[in-house]
Amino acid sequence: MNEKESLMEEILNIRYESAEKEKELCIQLLDCSDDDYTQAFARTYLGDAFHSLGLLESALRECLKALEISEKNRYEKLMLTLCNIIGIIYITIEDEQSSLDYYYRAMRLADEVNDRMMSSMIMSNIASIYNKFGEYNKAMINLDKAYEIANSATDNDLHLKYADTFFNGNKADIAISSGNYEEGLRYLKNTNIDPETTCDIRIVILYAYYYTGVQDKDNALKYISRIIELIECDNNSVDMKSYYFDIIEMYLKLSEYESAKRYAIKLEEVVRNMNITGKWVKLLDLEIKIYTALGDEDRLNEAYQNFFEKDKEFNEERMKTSIKRLKRRIDLQNEIDKHADMKAKQEQLINMSENDELTNVLNRRGLRKKIDDMYQKAKEEASLLAVMIIDVDYFKEFNDTYGHLAGDDCLRKIASALRDSVGMNGIVGRYGGDEFMVVVSGMERNELVNMITRIRDSIDGLFITNVNSKVSEFITVTIGAINTIPSDNTDILEYMHAADNALYEIKKKSRNGFHIANAL
Repeated sequence: MNEKESLMEEILNIRYESAEKEKELCIQLLDCSDDDYTQAFARTYLGDAFHSLGLLESALRECLKALEISEKNRYEKLMLTLCNIIGIIYITIEDEQSSLDYYYRAMRLADEVNDRMMSSMIMSNIASIYNKFGEYNKAMINLDKAYEIANSATDNDLHLKYADTFFNGNKADIAISSGNYEEGLRYLKNTNIDPETTCDIRIVILYAYYYTGVQDKDNALKYISRIIELIECDNNSVDMKSYYFDIIEMYLKLSEYESAKRYAIKLEEVVRNMNITGKWVKLLDLEIKIYTALGDEDRLNEAYQNFFEKDKEFNEERMKTSIKRLKRRIDLQNEIDKHADMKAKQEQLINMSENDELTNVLNRRGLRKKIDDMYQKAKEEASLLAVMIIDVDYFKEFNDTYGHLAGDDCLRKIASALRDSVGMNGIVGRYGGDEFMVVVSGMERNELVNMITRIRDSIDGLFITNVNSKVSEFITVTIGAINTIPSDNTDILEYMHAADNALYEIKKKSRNGFHIANAL
């Protein structure tokens, strides 16, 4: 065995043990490479090591270089590995569209080289994307198919035992995410892993999510503490520190807001080092929930402003990625024509990422995307643009009295009433927990007042009882609005703040009313 072959074998052996060592070996292999295959191999696993170390831009750069070399020489096995790694990198970057592109391409390559184990792995990754977007049935179908493929690929008992553990863990994840907690617990027990002693953080997290979901606070906090121990025992992996996201989400569900705040501050440093815009958007979304619950207006305003700035940057990055992806699709048109359903599946995922799952109106990301377009058009045409924030009066008291299921149903009905009232004249989105946003353009003040009246009448007509409201026996709303012509000296964030301020002004005096500001 020569030096290059020895280094390649060592890289594959060390890959899951030490990313730092994997990186060093790959650099060493690059230094002695004198052929395309060695260079492509070294860059493939250098990208893999960079990903584990949280250096995602470097990881993507090395993997794309390796893919270019592999495509030129038709190194199909390497291309397959690379498409899977690149798909995983894009998931980490929060770019599910690009990830799916590479996963579907990897599936085709796996079929071509008859690598059924890789097919199984990729299909389970696709299942995780469906799970992320709440398509639990599709996620489970893909996971069952992945397990079926894995079982048909080997008769190795040890490997099948690992497969049972892996897929039961994934099924537990889907079941718990969908709210089927007892089914999730059953799958967790089928992994035959003791959560009290295991170092498999993924299993511990699932137990923590289970107990959080069933509101067993003592056990939930116990397993969250165990997760924190495992993270802090790991001195190197950025991936491990990313589990702070899960910790914060669980603390929020347990109403442990100060603890959530403490780990959000810890996570800020991790995200700063990762320098991934999508992670900032995710973190700031959590911080908005935290500071809303704590009533910290200063930090909340800061989080909102940072969220909208980072979300704009994130959308711009995705647009650039989409353009690059489009160019690649043109180059590979013959291949893509064989898989015409890919685009439809991706558009479905995009749609899910921009709509609020509970109310089926736009979420913050969808709102920002639509508002940006409307703002630019209003500026170009020098026409009026109105932003309204609709706050449900005494909604916390409603939730405390009638329960969260009734609260969810109330929000769904209000969202539907808003859609009916606004119609094709504007857009409706969920701005916060119990706050909605409506944006319309080209309306004079009297027209806007008529629309606000329709909205309030429509919600009054729902007759949703709220015995603890101080202004009515039924659910009501308070509306703050800004209606003016954008100028070169303004930006959309100022509109958000102006609408917030208008809402604040009316709420200082009373509820169940509205206030329209005519200037920023």
